Amino acid sequence: MNSNDEQNATGEPMVTNNNAIDSIEDILIANNIQYIILQLFQLISIPCYLFLFYHIWKRSTIRKAIDMHVFILILLLSFITLIGDISVFLHYLRINSVWPCNHSLCLYWMWIDNLCYTLGMWLMTWASIERHILIFHRNLLNTFKKRLIVHYIPLTLCIVYCCIYSSYLIFGYPCENVFDCASVLCGSACAYNDFNLAQYDTITNSIVTTILIVLCSISLLFRVLWRKYRSHQRLRWSKIRKMTIQLLSISCLYMITTIPINSEYLIGFVSMESVGYTYLSNMMYLLYCFLPFVCLTTLPELRQKVQICHFHRRHRAVAPLFLLHKTPKMIHTRLPLNKNNN
Repeated sequence: MNSNDEQNATGEPMVTNNNAIDSIEDILIANNIQYIILQLFQLISIPCYLFLFYHIWKRSTIRKAIDMHVFILILLLSFITLIGDISVFLHYLRINSVWPCNHSLCLYWMWIDNLCYTLGMWLMTWASIERHILIFHRNLLNTFKKRLIVHYIPLTLCIVYCCIYSSYLIFGYPCENVFDCASVLCGSACAYNDFNLAQYDTITNSIVTTILIVLCSISLLFRVLWRKYRSHQRLRWSKIRKMTIQLLSISCLYMITTIPINSEYLIGFVSMESVGYTYLSNMMYLLYCFLPFVCLTTLPELRQKVQICHFHRRHRAVAPLFLLHKTPKMIHTRLPLNKNNN
């Protein structure tokens, strides 16, 4: 009998699946690595989010700028994901199970995960399209009626569509969810058992949005460079450069975290049972951790604020050394005066 075989209660040989055991051990190791990385970045990114929200609220020029509305929504949505979704996922990684394992928590996790991902992708898609309007067709935003049609209604439609879709998918689809608390998101919503609905969700809300973000971002870069070349810098280049860099920086972050898993879906180069698929499917969580730092670097007003704070901190650290250096001389010059007075 092979050394890997065991005997059951009747004395008959029973073969253990070593590959399955190795796979479970690899997944547990992967969970521990993801937990350490995500927990670290979550703790670092929360203060950055709060810093951004505070100064955006204090600075009306940033808060009221029409080109900042969609990015403020993306930033707010990412913070909600960081607190409401990633925190549950971190707890799952820490104990390798969903706890407390109940109907309400599983439905909540499925809903907020689907809503934040879907809405984030559509908001970023619209931001990539709208940036062309803001730079090259500014006349479409001259009046309130135009801004209502071109700016506010598309944003509202994105939010309404994603909220209704995610709520129907999790709460309204006529099926019974069977939860597995040993799996991420308690398994998956029973609505995904509908092949057509699952295909629609993946293609429309993930693949199509990613492709649109890539195409719009690349085309914007070429249009800006070409316009600059043709106009010989007669445009308001500083304003255009700021809006272009802002979009490209955030869209690159979206592309880095979404293209791998979408490519895996289309090509299938990684097995869904492998550890590699686990890493790819959870890369999106890193986006919400890095997003505030990318936004901070694309806002010159707040970047200067950080530099000023850093300068004052260094100035206060040097000042005590200067006083200590001068103190002996001050005491030395006062002693002769006291003796003459006596």
